[in-house]
Amino acid sequence: MLLIPLIRSLTAVRIQDGFDTIRFDMLEWAKGTKWDIAVVALMILAAFWRWFFTWYSISDDKITIMQGFIFRSQSVILYDNISAAAVQEDPFCLLLRISKVMIDTDSPSSTKRSSDISLVMPLGDRQKLLSGLSSHFVGEQTLKSSYTIPLDLMMIFSFFFSSALSGVILIMTTLSVSTSIIGEKLENDLIKLVGGLSDTLSDFIGQVVSGIDPAGIAISIVIGAGFVMSFLFNMVRHLNFRILRRGKCIIISTGAVIRRIYCINVRKINMTDMRQNLLMKVFGLASVHISCTGYGKRTREIPVFIPICGTRTEGKKKSRFSYLENVMEQILPEFVSRTDYIRPKTLFAWRFIWPPALPVILIPVITMILIIVLPYWHELLRFLAIIAEIPAMWLLFVKAAAFYTTGFDLNENGISARFCSWYSFHSIYIPADRLCKIAIRRDILQRFNGTCDVVVFPNGERSQGQRINALPVLEMQKQMRNIF
Repeated sequence: MLLIPLIRSLTAVRIQDGFDTIRFDMLEWAKGTKWDIAVVALMILAAFWRWFFTWYSISDDKITIMQGFIFRSQSVILYDNISAAAVQEDPFCLLLRISKVMIDTDSPSSTKRSSDISLVMPLGDRQKLLSGLSSHFVGEQTLKSSYTIPLDLMMIFSFFFSSALSGVILIMTTLSVSTSIIGEKLENDLIKLVGGLSDTLSDFIGQVVSGIDPAGIAISIVIGAGFVMSFLFNMVRHLNFRILRRGKCIIISTGAVIRRIYCINVRKINMTDMRQNLLMKVFGLASVHISCTGYGKRTREIPVFIPICGTRTEGKKKSRFSYLENVMEQILPEFVSRTDYIRPKTLFAWRFIWPPALPVILIPVITMILIIVLPYWHELLRFLAIIAEIPAMWLLFVKAAAFYTTGFDLNENGISARFCSWYSFHSIYIPADRLCKIAIRRDILQRFNGTCDVVVFPNGERSQGQRINALPVLEMQKQMRNIF
């Protein structure tokens, strides 16, 4: 609020003794920015008031926070109820030797991205809190393991196996070629239209219209640069990524410029989710996400638990990537399930094929109709149809593969399920004590063909249902009767 008027005052030119001089007039600046100064002063005063009347104490089994003066509140959070604690330290925090600490439980927060408790504390208190939490989370188990990711493999995975990369390439190609076609068409039309005008005016209009193509290229460059910047930020964010498991406590540390530390209570993990796109599935790669309140809930955070790992089983050719089964057995053996899945019957394959097959068929039909109506733009319409067919055909391949991989299993330990959502394959596991609800849903057609969709809801602050399609209803009902 004060920076712009300050720069304007500093660069104000005053004439003195016949020479132009730069002179800063403090009084004039204060008069012009008095309301800005008042607002900033109130903001600083409010921050000081909040800091001065905030106390906290850290004990062996709880943290106590007291806030306010006129309306005082006191919060007591037991370590047993904490699902995760997040620590963030940027260069400014490290300079002042402080940490931003966010503490979460499964209770609903006021907003989607806010934490139950958010504090700024010295590094010594932060270490005391993390030590107390980790000691309390460990429990009686003596399991110890760790996992790190080589930087070169992280870069290769993030760049070549990113779904965003294919989307950026598709958009850049569409913009560049389509604007080139449009520019050429409009340029030819306008040159004919102004043929009776002077040559200078005609050339000028032609140059303006033909600029559509460079504009499309410029937009494509901006989009591509945005992807590269996002890729670099992601790399910096995941530098020094390391997971340490001890008992029921998991410590995740990551980041180079901004350091982040997470202390997670394994008992509060609601769900693990192994994610793959079709290309990752072919090469035997995956990333693992977790659902745990407080982990990955803040702005620009993603609940990635293992950014990259392999899925090759023993007996197949090894790669530099760790086996997914081995990594999960080291870090989260409670969430590894080897079981026989209930799978869709062969007659139910149409449930996977017809939704993506519909746009594959409709795109050429609609394009032919548009070419008949707008024959002048046939070249552009054909190009856009080809571009639209690429993601539609890819989705058809993904759903065809999903038919062979979809499955569901329910036992006394928890739920294991494999399904596909758009272009992403998911393999989830929900422990029995973290399961909130199972719903069997059937539409009119499914009542006749003996299929059903199963939706499972894990516990959590804002859990979302996970839908598994086209399962045989009789087998599902039998399995649920045996468990419940």
